[in-house]
Amino acid sequence: MVNDERPPEFLPQKNLLGFIEKLIELGEVYAPKAVGPVIDLGMIHDPDEVVVDFEQTRQGIRTIVEPQNEVLLTYDAKSTFSEKETLPLMRRRIVLWCRPCDARALTFLDDNFYDPPFVDPYYARRRENLILIGLGCAQPFPYCFCGSIGGDPFGKENLDVLMTQVIGGYLLETVSEKGREIADHAKELLRRPTNDQMAEAERIHRAATAKLRRKAPDVTKFSTEGMSSFESPIWKRWGEKCIGCGICTYLCPTCWCFDITDTETKGKGYRMRSWDSCQFPLFTLHTSGHNPRPDKASRVRQRVMHKFCYHPSNYPDHIACVGCGRCSELCPMDIDLIAILNELSEAGEKDA
Repeated sequence: MVNDERPPEFLPQKNLLGFIEKLIELGEVYAPKAVGPVIDLGMIHDPDEVVVDFEQTRQGIRTIVEPQNEVLLTYDAKSTFSEKETLPLMRRRIVLWCRPCDARALTFLDDNFYDPPFVDPYYARRRENLILIGLGCAQPFPYCFCGSIGGDPFGKENLDVLMTQVIGGYLLETVSEKGREIADHAKELLRRPTNDQMAEAERIHRAATAKLRRKAPDVTKFSTEGMSSFESPIWKRWGEKCIGCGICTYLCPTCWCFDITDTETKGKGYRMRSWDSCQFPLFTLHTSGHNPRPDKASRVRQRVMHKFCYHPSNYPDHIACVGCGRCSELCPMDIDLIAILNELSEAGEKDA
């Protein structure tokens, strides 16, 4: 239930470590932390582990609600084949400083895993026990384009608390009842914001969208007109660059494809769910040997068409991309999603 009456509160910079300690008291806390040479969302046990000055974490929230590998059930393969479901524990998980685009991505994961009557119980347990504390993007990053596909650097979708960094600390906006619980638990650390702090936050919000350097074309028409580009030579040109590594899908916060395998060791069996990728040659390989997507061009097409054509056809107004830009920024072959969308848009205008 959204709480519209609670006014914004201010967390002084000097109280930040105490605030993180309060979060640790409430559950498992995931926050930006150094993981080797990159900054990623990881579980923390000490406030000093949190990286305060960061841009975008390597991955979004997907790994927290849908782990890359998980055991769905175990079974005795020796005699009775009795099985035991291994549902995740009911642990509260608090994500500190996820970006608004990553929080928004949960809408698309929910479409797949949390859409009654078809609810995935593994995902549901994690989702229902998730608390998201977002940090708005005052300085959007070079590859971001959230503003042109329905997002906002300070969007509140799926967040419980939105934080805005201002001079001297952070302005906190409570978005949900879960957010109220967070604010209440840390109330001795929070202050009433001054008029100057409120005005500064408002200026930052207004300026952020204008700072976005990249813009996608109008993709709303792709859900109805996208099939006209199915045989376009655009796919072949970009497919020739692709090496099929799957980075674009493994780092995408809205991708959800997985494979299920059974493994047996000394009479004990495990049914595993693991991430898969439409960019892998085996993804659509039939047992007959036929593969309906036999080349990289058809697989690149599948990734783009799924997000901008197939998914919004099933879920109107839900373009399965949040504009985080990870796929373009980290592709080793410089395959640029915005460039592909621009080419498709231009080709569609010529055919019109």
